[in-house]
Amino acid sequence: MTRRRRSYVAHPRHPLTGRQFRVAASSPRALARLLAHVDELREGLRLGSRSPVDVDRQLRRLTHGPITLARAVDAYAARVELSEHTRRRVRSWIAGPARPLRDRELDDLDAPALATWLQRLRAGGAASSTVGLAWRTLRGVVRFAAERGWVGRSPWGAWRPSPRVVASGPGAGVRVLRECCRDAGELAALLDAARAIAPELEAKIATAAGLGLRASELAALRWSDLTPSGGGVLVTIRGKGGRVDELEGPMTLCALLRTHMVRLQREGLYAPAGPCFPDRRTSTPGHPRKHARGAITRRELAAAVAGAELPHPERWTPHSLRDSFATIEHGRHGGDLAALMARTRHASVSSLARYLRPRVRAPQPQLPA
Repeated sequence: MTRRRRSYVAHPRHPLTGRQFRVAASSPRALARLLAHVDELREGLRLGSRSPVDVDRQLRRLTHGPITLARAVDAYAARVELSEHTRRRVRSWIAGPARPLRDRELDDLDAPALATWLQRLRAGGAASSTVGLAWRTLRGVVRFAAERGWVGRSPWGAWRPSPRVVASGPGAGVRVLRECCRDAGELAALLDAARAIAPELEAKIATAAGLGLRASELAALRWSDLTPSGGGVLVTIRGKGGRVDELEGPMTLCALLRTHMVRLQREGLYAPAGPCFPDRRTSTPGHPRKHARGAITRRELAAAVAGAELPHPERWTPHSLRDSFATIEHGRHGGDLAALMARTRHASVSSLARYLRPRVRAPQPQLPA
């Protein structure tokens, strides 16, 4: 039988509101130290050496313990009324865009910290819509924490990101869409240019653009996820939030991946359950390892885009290959968005619409000199 640990409780008065609140400790000595700390905060507030904001934060930490963003997200995602889709999205958010903030306490999420975080997301190639969603998710989690009394006010005060989500530099305020292939001819030219650089780069681009994979999905793709099917290949895709889908790949992709597999076998980097595109910096013969983030870098893709003489290489990111897939498939399905959603694995038409590009490029806005 497990013996319950005794808790020692006191109810001092709050230095700011005068109301009693609860503090607990594991021993009389620890409880006395907590009460002495409350008296110290009260005296500091009276003498002006501590601000009301600082006193409030110290007392909340005393009552609830350190509230990090990761702890707040765990509590937020554990709510029974939350839909499974929202729960997956929030957990994916804390493991992805919000990872740099996960171990920070909520009260430390001030304006400079958030501005730096959002700017780094943009610099990493995230679209304005993705950065905006990351910001709105953070606000929802902090609002939930405030309702539970874990934080007394908005840590960032009256600060808000700009309407263009901290756009900076010469093009601030001008939204420029991410580039992609607009038709099968452009994709063929991109693959030819990639082959001239490295056959493995061609295989990566063909796989991402032929299946509409995200950068993380391409990095996580394993040989055991590929099953020959007729003249093509059936691919198991492990996507965001633990979602698993199967997608039929074309015959040309099957042949390209088979040739790529032979190259890896010669180099000792093939394993039946190993990554299709191992990280050559960390892999050794007999021990292929997957990329930690993405299998294609922006520099590699920009070089292939320039070689194919496609416009604006600087506006291409690995996610452009997923845009290319959606745009080309949209033309092949004659505008059938329901069929396209099944292929792109989007949850809503509004999300899918952000990936579609017109077949003819409109003149881009001129940036100020």
